[in-house]
Amino acid sequence: MTPRRALLPFLVALACFVLPLAAVARHGRDAVSGITWGYEEELLRVCAPMGALCDVLQQRLSVSLGSYSPDGFGRGERLAIEHYYVRWTGYDRALLRHQLSAAADRGRWPMLTVEPWPEPGVDAKDLLVRIAAGAYDSAIAQVCADVRGLGAPVFVRWGHEMEFVTGRYPWAQADPQVYVAAYRHFVDRCRLLADRVFYVWSPVGNKELAAYWPGRPYADYVGVSVYGFPEWDLDHHGRVRSFDEIFAEKYERVRGYDRPVMIAELGVTGSRDHQAAWLRAAARRFDRHALLRSVVYFNAVDSRAAWPAHYRVPDWRLDRSLFSFRFAGR
Repeated sequence: MTPRRALLPFLVALACFVLPLAAVARHGRDAVSGITWGYEEELLRVCAPMGALCDVLQQRLSVSLGSYSPDGFGRGERLAIEHYYVRWTGYDRALLRHQLSAAADRGRWPMLTVEPWPEPGVDAKDLLVRIAAGAYDSAIAQVCADVRGLGAPVFVRWGHEMEFVTGRYPWAQADPQVYVAAYRHFVDRCRLLADRVFYVWSPVGNKELAAYWPGRPYADYVGVSVYGFPEWDLDHHGRVRSFDEIFAEKYERVRGYDRPVMIAELGVTGSRDHQAAWLRAAARRFDRHALLRSVVYFNAVDSRAAWPAHYRVPDWRLDRSLFSFRFAGR
């Protein structure tokens, strides 16, 4: 082997690490810890000769962790995404702008889940039709203006868990076409008002999701929800399911859309030891899913209305020693 050929694997490996670092430096505020921005195709071209190792390097460089922590817990950790929820009518605009700005100042990408609740006194069954017809354009304009004012990239997740038609969310309706029309209307209107927005289409991950798919132009990411609730599992599956068992079937349903995948809501309840073991096992499986790019923990108590009365309200919160970048085994 000539000296030049002997150096080739080393040079390619070096490029796979140096190139992302250069891209981060070049984009500055547009790249935060663990989130790739703008160099994915270039990275693939450079490290492709390494075959399977290239896939491993890409995954290691691009999987990011985040949290929804309404009490501020976890904000001192090494996280890449801060998640917020907002009802799109009547919210505190100054507070939202402060939250988004504070997340960006901490070097993180904000993710905003926009919940399209109807106006007071309006029949919820007409919500999606009215959205598609423009009745809520002022609400869209307001929230997208607040996102635009940040001047930094933002994930926007609108009308989440739409295929789980239980009555919890008025936008989760049994007519997929009317949901798709409303979702597309929101994205189309918001794109006129704000750039640097990445839209997250985010079903629960159930088998009905395919009917609600809005098309690739309307989804920069695909999000799913993954929760480990031992009592529910025992009643419905006869065993406590692992992260991998829950996520694998959801991943199979969305990977065909050829979009980066995000676990937009991750949670596990139970004893501290159970949470720790479940999360450690989950972390060992992240790299098995090539499209998985982000995992956002839901560090809060769930809503009573979300569960039948005979179940205790799940508390997904983690002990501080568990709520750490380290739980991903990185």
